[in-house]
Amino acid sequence: MNFNCWVEPQVVASMITGVATVIATVIAAITASVIGKNVRKNNDIKDELNTAIKDIKFLLLVEKEHCLNNKENDIDSRKNVVRDIVRNGIGMKFSGQFLLSTKEKS
Repeated sequence: MNFNCWVEPQVVASMITGVATVIATVIAAITASVIGKNVRKNNDIKDELNTAIKDIKFLLLVEKEHCLNNKENDIDSRKNVVRDIVRNGIGMKFSGQFLLSTKEKS
């Protein structure tokens, strides 16, 4: 068997090109996989954030309806008093960023 063909410049160049193509393909596949995972993770986080915002809006509507119900029954809503109690009790601040209407006074 004659192995002299392995040292021919054209054969060596073809082998180098083939190995480089395989390495480039593997690098591209790994990169695409990592980017895909990051995109999926970001989308999952966005979905969770959107769900949290919808829940906040729902809870604010519940609070509003509760206050309106109290007013109909001649009971002071005490919304701001309750918010102050919670704020002072656990040290959290209510940003009001997701209020349905910033001009709303109930």
